[in-house]
Amino acid sequence: MSFLLVLYVISGYLFIIFNLILLFMISLLSGAFSVIFLVVHAMSTRDKLFMMHWQLVMFLLLIMVGSALIYYALGYIVWAESLLLVILYPVATEEIFFRYYIQQILLKEINPVSAIIIQSSCYSMYYTRFLIIDNGRAFPFPYNIIMLISIFGMGTFYGVLTYLFKNIYVSSIVHFTIWTLFPLISIISPGIASSIIPS
Repeated sequence: MSFLLVLYVISGYLFIIFNLILLFMISLLSGAFSVIFLVVHAMSTRDKLFMMHWQLVMFLLLIMVGSALIYYALGYIVWAESLLLVILYPVATEEIFFRYYIQQILLKEINPVSAIIIQSSCYSMYYTRFLIIDNGRAFPFPYNIIMLISIFGMGTFYGVLTYLFKNIYVSSIVHFTIWTLFPLISIISPGIASSIIPS
């Protein structure tokens, strides 16, 4: 499991640097298999974080369908059709990797505050790959700093939600809801959107 996660991160970084489709496929497949194995493990061990909360799942689906209808009505067809992919990647993938896998391992060894901070730091490091795209032109200073601070803040927020509610559904709902707001944020404040869009 750990090998697949490491492979996922390394191949993802190398894809950003070398732009080779093979590296993208390796990252995509290793990430997908990691998520599948983690979900199967969680279900088979009846892990409390994965115990089905149908009300929360239905609420998440309602947000997805409602958001898609709103964006269809506004003419954002591509974004409306992308929401199903967004709910799987990055939302589900990141919540499972960082809040379920990494944070729960850390919670067995250290106190909750330290576990959440370390998980958030890993989450931020994972997103530094966007800072090296095109020699840093995608996020020039000071947007690179703002982006990392926002990613760390979001990782901390999601981690606290997972810890307090003892499941990954609440953090996933918040994570997905924030993603659905990005087109609206870009209209209202392009500067803010361009500094935090990957989170």
